[in-house]
Amino acid sequence: MKIGIDARMYGAGKNRGIGRYIAELLARLESAPQKNEYVIFLTKDNFNAYTPPAENIIKVKIDIPWYSWQEQLIFPWRLYSYDFDLVHFMHFNVPLLYVNPYVLTIHDLIMTHYPDDRSTTKTKWLYHFKIFIAKQLVAIAARRAKKILCPSAYTESDLVRFLGISSKKIKITPEAVELIQNNITMTGKFSRYEPYFLYVGAAYPHKNLEFMCNSFLQFNSRGQFYLVCVGKIDFFYTRLQQHYQVKDKIIFLGEVTDDALQELYKKATAFIYPSLIEGFGLPPLEAMAQDVPVIASSESCLPEVLGEAAYYINPHDEADMMKAFFDLSQNKNLRTRLQEQGKRQVALYSWEKTARLTWEVYEEIL
Repeated sequence: MKIGIDARMYGAGKNRGIGRYIAELLARLESAPQKNEYVIFLTKDNFNAYTPPAENIIKVKIDIPWYSWQEQLIFPWRLYSYDFDLVHFMHFNVPLLYVNPYVLTIHDLIMTHYPDDRSTTKTKWLYHFKIFIAKQLVAIAARRAKKILCPSAYTESDLVRFLGISSKKIKITPEAVELIQNNITMTGKFSRYEPYFLYVGAAYPHKNLEFMCNSFLQFNSRGQFYLVCVGKIDFFYTRLQQHYQVKDKIIFLGEVTDDALQELYKKATAFIYPSLIEGFGLPPLEAMAQDVPVIASSESCLPEVLGEAAYYINPHDEADMMKAFFDLSQNKNLRTRLQEQGKRQVALYSWEKTARLTWEVYEEIL
């Protein structure tokens, strides 16, 4: 059997969560029990980053941007030319002209919950038009798919609720992180910010960072702590910086190296994740893997994914967030308990399990 995999978002870069998911699955493709032929579609930006691990896996460069007219009008004919028995689209952007069997991964329906025009640099009317088109694409792609993969029961319930998809058509394939056990050399580069709370991720409106910053400034009225934010300085971070640039206790570091990030984790009082909605929520799980206690939003999938290993807050209540800052800064026993529970929670997930569940779906359909 011949299976195509749309891996154009492979790797880190702009679509970090999806790119990580694709990379982890492809890294385990060699272990798939079915001896199928796999064709991996990549772009010029990530083509050299992936090396097929076996002869039955080949890669093809196809410079077709996602969410583009080429994706809708050119990509399907390239797919048809391979005569695939099955194609796995790793995101909802399925070419409408492709009607052969396919599996679809839908990571979340955030745009359904929060169609916020603060989430774009475009004009408002264009943003809402694009959201309307995207919703139609998701609905059509989901209905046509042989099977839909999603990372959490929360996302599954959204698919049933908003798209009318039968739960029998959905397979939950949780994502994962690995426990970190390495000894990095501590440089002391960030010691001037100690003690500090840490946030790692994007600054999109649904991430709720204004709420986090406002709560922190009220908690930190005496200036004893720092709040360190790590993430690519894009339009959304720039807007946040401009709003809080006079507050020298909120630090925007931008992107940092892996070693620097691990050093930041090592010294953090706690990791903050106040997001209003997630499909899975890898960042707080990654923090747990780095032995950092986590303060997390009590909404969407986060309680499902993090279990009893996080300190939950109401992401709309600044007093609740302030209490979390206070409790984690003062209570060493609480931090130790959350660290221990975090390690156990991380151990519940593995990319091997994610891959196995995915291969089972291929086998079921074929």
